[in-house]
Amino acid sequence: MKPIKSHRLQPSDDEDGNNDDPNNDGGNNGNDNNGNNGNNGNNNGGNNNNNNGNNDLPGDELVNGQYDINFVVLKDGTDQVSVMDDYTKKPATLYVQDGSYTVDLTLTNSTWYQDLTIEGSGPTVISEDSEADERVVRFAVDSLEERIDAWVHIIVTGIPGFNYDNEYDVQILFDPDSVNLVNTDGEIPQPNPSNGGSNNGGNQNNNQGNNTQNNHGNGNGVQTILTTMA
Repeated sequence: MKPIKSHRLQPSDDEDGNNDDPNNDGGNNGNDNNGNNGNNGNNNGGNNNNNNGNNDLPGDELVNGQYDINFVVLKDGTDQVSVMDDYTKKPATLYVQDGSYTVDLTLTNSTWYQDLTIEGSGPTVISEDSEADERVVRFAVDSLEERIDAWVHIIVTGIPGFNYDNEYDVQILFDPDSVNLVNTDGEIPQPNPSNGGSNNGGNQNNNQGNNTQNNHGNGNGVQTILTTMA
């Protein structure tokens, strides 16, 4: 992890014959009516703009609540879409509390994800669905407009004759203009890693998360994980 120009139509001489005679009451009435219509149009336009503004508030003006937000996963240091983007579900869920941002992101083909870090730390596993092969992870972000650095280790399984084992850096870029308010409860659901999935899957993900956090907690950063998995 996108203005419409308004055009004022001018009537032709044939369409507005009353304008030829300034003393003609019909011409005056026509002008008055046109003016009123113009005022109504302006008012309606203003209302529409206000409504749009409520849906697309800048990040620092978002009220507490739950939102949907689109994103794209980019290849490291580029504007090219990463393959990882295809294995995420959109939109992501954004929680806003007093100016703090928390994101829940759904990973598809989640068994392929051997490890994942966001800004050097392992995200929290919120839920796991082994039947759908999906996992929801949670992480905090400081800004909705800055790229979020991530690192992922992928091993593709279940495809005969196809072997893929790779680790790479990516960036997650959110689209602030796509923010859509879902509710204003302000409550962030508590993690439930085994929700909809097997206990083994939940335990495995918790262990991976603990190992990742321990590595980063020692100040070793992503480089240590890359070295141990190489």
